[in-house]
Amino acid sequence: MENVMIAILNPYDKVLTFMDNDAPDALHYYDDELHTYVKGSAATFTFTASAKHEDAQHLVEGNKLSFVYNEKDYYFNIM
Repeated sequence: MENVMIAILNPYDKVLTFMDNDAPDALHYYDDELHTYVKGSAATFTFTASAKHEDAQHLVEGNKLSFVYNEKDYYFNIM
């Protein structure tokens, strides 16, 4: 997946921060894989990010990720 800016949201959909590989000081992600399933609209998104970055504290269970990729909106629960 080419670079996509990903919003990290709290459980109430308030934006906490962004992951963006084009922004030098932002939390970067890599080894990412977006898997969409054939039936329905289900998808999974896996990635790796540095736990040393201060924004990594927001990557916790219960928070959410949101982004647009190939003109489609994605909204994931962090599990």
